[in-house]
Parts: sequence; structure tokens; C-alpha cells
Amino acid sequence: RLGRLIDSIDMMAARARAARACFRAMDTRSDASIQQAQAAIDAFAALWEESDLSLTCSPSLLDEVTRRLQGHVAKLREPMNPRPGAHVGEGTPAILLEEAFSMATVPDPPPADLFILPERWRFKLDIDRQGVAQAWMRADLDDSGWREISTWNFYERQGYDPYDGDFWYRLRFQVPPVEAGKRIILRIGALDDGGDVYINGRRAHTRAHLSPLAWQESFTVDVTSLIRPGEDNTLAIHGQDHYGMGGLWKPVVLYTQP
Repeated sequence: RLGRLIDSIDMMAARARAARACFRAMDTRSDASIQQAQAAIDAFAALWEESDLSLTCSPSLLDEVTRRLQGHVAKLREPMNPRPGAHVGEGTPAILLEEAFSMATVPDPPPADLFILPERWRFKLDIDRQGVAQAWMRADLDDSGWREISTWNFYERQGYDPYDGDFWYRLRFQVPPVEAGKRIILRIGALDDGGDVYINGRRAHTRAHLSPLAWQESFTVDVTSLIRPGEDNTLAIHGQDHYGMGGLWKPVVLYTQP
């Protein structure tokens, strides 16, 4: 029995190694990382057979690695296709404004100085949770090696399924000039599950997942003291997804209030 327990523990460790290798390959899409992911999957399958784990472990674990993860790895050499979700329809300004005010009332007339941020942002998985220590929120960070994905759809639907964990989005953009004395409001249409919002390297807000519907609720951040109207700015989001779909999946906008 002790031997079987040890075999099961070894299997779970091999399963974790295969998953992490797969996620690293998703993040970098390099030939080397894809080969390493395949090697980790092959090592798991070999351990399963050598230890005859079907006697003590659910076959769903074998299927999870050798079919599901294998299927994801097989697609990693295909071109990425960042795309918005069906909920934004044709992406008209009216639809985007409605989505940005998800689970809230859209003002009529629309907010003053409304600025809809671009759809595509830089994106990176934070598998080892090193982004904060390495200051991935810095305004001057070189993120040219990060992939671009749509922020109008869950990241899993754009080549990152079935990853759950930490992730980062970054966007550099120019804010239009704003009349002095007005407050500048950042509204994020939805962040699944939660995370920290940074403006020009400084944390502006922490979004906690405190209710069952928080994953689809819009929220606001007063960024008046942090943002630079008429200049280039950097917006970074360090998020966490614990289950299901994740990430930014509805439009992000700026507007002003008295």
C-alpha cells in the first residue's frame, strides 16, 4: 500500500510538471518550450504505464494529460487569432459603452470626454507569480515580447485554455487633453476573477472577487492623480483567475466627471 501511495504522489508531481510545461509553452510559443511540454507529457504517460497506475488512480487523470493537454500543445504552432467575444456584436460605440457599464446603468447622455481604450493589449501568463517582484507594472517595462490578445473576450478562448492562475495585461496609450478641474474615471467592463490595477507604474485599485457576480460587474477607479492627460500613459493589470474563464473580457473606457 505504501508503494502505491508513493506511486500516486509521483504521478501527481508528474501531472503538475506537465501542466506547467504546457502553460509555459502557451506563454512563449517557442519551439523549445513546445518540445519541453511534449517531453513532460510523454514522461507522465511513461510513468503511468510503468507503475500500472490504472489500478489505483482514476483514468480521467491520464485522459487529462495525454488527451486534453496534448491537444492544446498540438495547437501551439498554429497562428494565434485574437478575437472579441460575441457579446460585443459589431463593436459599435453604443454596444461598447453598454458593455463597459456591465451590470450598471448607462448614463444618458453618455459620460463627458468618453474615450474607449483599444481592444488589443499585451498579455502574459505569470505562472511562477514573479511579475510583482520583477515589476511588470513599470511604465518603462519592455513588453514587446508579450502577445497581443483581445480584451473583449476571455483569454482562454484565445489560445490559453485551460490555464488558471496569475496573468498580466499591459497597454500604452495617449490620453486626450482634459479640462482642468475635472475628475478622470477609469471604468473596467469586467475582470474575471479580480486583481490589481496600475497606472504609470503605481497601484490605483485592488479589485476583490467578493460576490458571485463580481466576474461580470463593471467597476470604476478615480485615476485623476495618476494619469497624464495629453501624454502617453501605461495601464497594467495583474489579475488572478481561480476557475472557469478569466481575464479582461469587456471594454475599458475613460471619461470625466465634475
